[in-house]
Amino acid sequence: MNLRVNNLEALPQVPGDLKRLSQAFSNLLGNAIKFTPDGGTISISGRILKEPDKGLPTHVEILIADTGIGIDPDDQILIFEKFYRVGAVELHSTGSTKFKGAGPGLGLSITKGVIQAHGGKIWVESPGHDEAKMPGSTFHVLLPAIVPAANNGQEPPK
Repeated sequence: MNLRVNNLEALPQVPGDLKRLSQAFSNLLGNAIKFTPDGGTISISGRILKEPDKGLPTHVEILIADTGIGIDPDDQILIFEKFYRVGAVELHSTGSTKFKGAGPGLGLSITKGVIQAHGGKIWVESPGHDEAKMPGSTFHVLLPAIVPAANNGQEPPK
């Protein structure tokens, strides 16, 4: 498995509960690992969304992309519902960290709840499910950013 991390250093702070946000991102990364076969790639990147007129940051968008089996369009909204699991249960591995490992179907529901409780949004994009072509998935997490206080043209305190 290859892991790539890009553009996270310059992101503004996000207000929130570190423990819960860590849980949410751990769920997303865990799923990317479970549904990406050996030799695949997981990429984590971020970007700042700004106000059009003032240029101040309003949100941080974190993207977790993988080169895994993908998600059918019909499942892309349902995967965030409690107890929903994609595909036939008998085809899931019994190990929680193995390829296609099965859980109770709560991880993405919890993740969605955490993100929404922080004033954010989460969604997924994927061309579809294909275990031969590995189209992958990209999860988008949008969270409000802490806007730096205006210093009215004064030098910051030393």
